[in-house]
Amino acid sequence: MAQIETYPIPQFTQSEADKAFAEVLSNLKPTREDHARAPIEEAFNWTELAQQLGSDLEGTWYIAWFQSQQKPEFDAALMDDIHDAVYSAAKEGQGLLKFWYGDKDHERVGLALSFWISHEAAKKIIRSPIHARAYKHHGQFYDQYKIKRYHLAKKAGELGFHFEEF
Repeated sequence: MAQIETYPIPQFTQSEADKAFAEVLSNLKPTREDHARAPIEEAFNWTELAQQLGSDLEGTWYIAWFQSQQKPEFDAALMDDIHDAVYSAAKEGQGLLKFWYGDKDHERVGLALSFWISHEAAKKIIRSPIHARAYKHHGQFYDQYKIKRYHLAKKAGELGFHFEEF
């Protein structure tokens, strides 16, 4: 079952747009069975979320997209420990809005998304020793994985999002 986790944003980093976006992200849902393999623009209920934000809201955010194919056998306890440490550090940092992960498909392919107030906020965690440790172990957990990064924008007067991969 897909999961969405909410993390508190430190008060001094919160904009009204960030608060509103974090709130509607609780309603993020895949729109297709193959969401882990589909283009991000087509894989989720973005139009519904943009409509919930309303046409007046404007904001930009950062999405880290992590698609993986788990190995048939791996040290699940070690994986959980590493993931817990990374997410704990991210929660304590500044700027993580939400973390979403879905179920693996029949070929063990899954998707995880993290939503940040900015790329700069995410970089602080990405460059941390805890995150470096996680990357070091990816080969033990995954047959393959891909990471994509997106800027997500919502413009005032519009009821949709704009995605830019970088």
